Amino acid sequence: MSNLTITFTTTRIFAHDLVSELLNIGALSAEETKQKGEDVAEVVAVFGENVEAPDVIAALAESGITNIPYVVS
Repeated sequence: MSNLTITFTTTRIFAHDLVSELLNIGALSAEETKQKGEDVAEVVAVFGENVEAPDVIAALAESGITNIPYVVS
């Protein structure tokens, strides 16, 4: 198996908080990768090979972070 990579789309203001929370819940790495527009940013998080996307989304929801568009790759 390979690592799980999830790309989130969020506001630039919230991107830093999202990176911090992703690292807190176990991401191997998380960073703001590019700004798509004036107020929009992408955050890419990499998790270990035994982690599944629904578990990541559930952990974020437990922290109060919900309704963030994401793509799994």
